[in-house]
Amino acid sequence: MVTQVPKRPAGKPVHVCLDYGVEIDAPIGRVWKATSTTDGLRLWYSETAVIEEGIGGRLYWGDPKSTPKDQNLISKVVCMDPQRLLLLKALHLPSTMPNRRAARGVWSAIYLSPLPGERTLVEVRCLTTCDPRSFAALAESMRESAKRSLERLKIALESSQVPVDGDGDLEDEAALEG
Repeated sequence: MVTQVPKRPAGKPVHVCLDYGVEIDAPIGRVWKATSTTDGLRLWYSETAVIEEGIGGRLYWGDPKSTPKDQNLISKVVCMDPQRLLLLKALHLPSTMPNRRAARGVWSAIYLSPLPGERTLVEVRCLTTCDPRSFAALAESMRESAKRSLERLKIALESSQVPVDGDGDLEDEAALEG
């Protein structure tokens, strides 16, 4: 269920600064858990990722308890449509991030679509209202980062460690077959 729609500042056009996707040999439920739970994110993105699940929750790309806040990328969960959409708004960017100023207010949407044969299409789109000229360099680095991240997601889900149904715990795939 979509519960909140992002609002853009009056008179500012919205620009797509990233549009990238990958097909993964995993059912949509596993992909959803890998992209929307702390255990899932730690499987492929960062061992210190933390997500406070639900609308309004925070996503920390670094442990908020052990990583200095200045080094965390913090996003807000704006919308969740289970097994279909996760929409995030950047709230805080690390001081070391290139073009940090241009990236303020970036919205990231992770779309999941089922494909035949227990496969899933994962698409990432990032939107911004900033001047596209000032955003060009950041958009390029975001594309490269998205490609690397989605490749890690693909490898993680197509290997022996997979998120399973239930409480989101990660288990060895061989244990699931037994």
